Amino acid sequence: MARGALAILTTLLLAACSSPTPLVTGEAHPPMWLADDGDTRFILIGSVHQLPSELDWQDARVARAIGQADQLLLELDPAELPHVPALFAQMAHDERVGSLDARIGRDLSEAALDMVSGASVDEQTADALESWGLVLAIGSVQSTDAGLSNEAGVEAALTRAFQRANKPVRGLERAADQLSLFDALPPATQDAMLAQVISERGQAQANIRTLLNAWARGDVALLARIAAEDVAKTPGLAEPLVYTRNRAWAAALTALARRPGTILVAVGTGHLVGEQSLPSLLREQGFVVTALR
Repeated sequence: MARGALAILTTLLLAACSSPTPLVTGEAHPPMWLADDGDTRFILIGSVHQLPSELDWQDARVARAIGQADQLLLELDPAELPHVPALFAQMAHDERVGSLDARIGRDLSEAALDMVSGASVDEQTADALESWGLVLAIGSVQSTDAGLSNEAGVEAALTRAFQRANKPVRGLERAADQLSLFDALPPATQDAMLAQVISERGQAQANIRTLLNAWARGDVALLARIAAEDVAKTPGLAEPLVYTRNRAWAAALTALARRPGTILVAVGTGHLVGEQSLPSLLREQGFVVTALR
């Protein structure tokens, strides 16, 4: 399962590639921002939860941020991660669903079964799995096939760096709450999301190349456009999975700003670009927000 379980933008755009060859190598310069209210500094870094191991994204800005920050704030506390598989198994089966054929049609159903075969998901299992669960299962299998790794991802690497420095690592959310956001989606929205992921499987390699290259260049405008186009494909996803969480995170960071210090915040890049992004919400709260180019 993808790190943190949610990461919907990267799950849909990064996770569905059949090529085992990493598409981006060499150096990368991820998008970063500084939000400063005078005595509290939040250094925001756009995360990609899974990356090719050959990609070197820890440039001088990242090294300075690691050295300056008092703590690391992620979507999920790393201590939550061991609980994710059991929670997924429970929550993705807690509602009765129709057969996969009935939900998305026979043609897409057959394609879905082929895509999750690497996870030993047969037709009987797929028929019992809620559609959001199948989306994540497809993402997990295909991201592994693509040569993308959780351990090479931004959160994992930053966690190791902060743990080596004996600095605290904390989370903005709980794993159960993240999965609940998917579980609470109306069945029709879940089915539409699943159908979209399957129907675009032939475009996945191009999507991955475009997204990873934009992230590696720090191309915020292109990343914002990709994020907007992605959530627009399935109406009803943006508000619960992106905008509501952004508002909650902005409120949490504003509360943390009552104490001076420097905090490195690493969350999915889709939350930091475009409409109702976390940087724009912090700016509305009075922070001076600047891009770290």
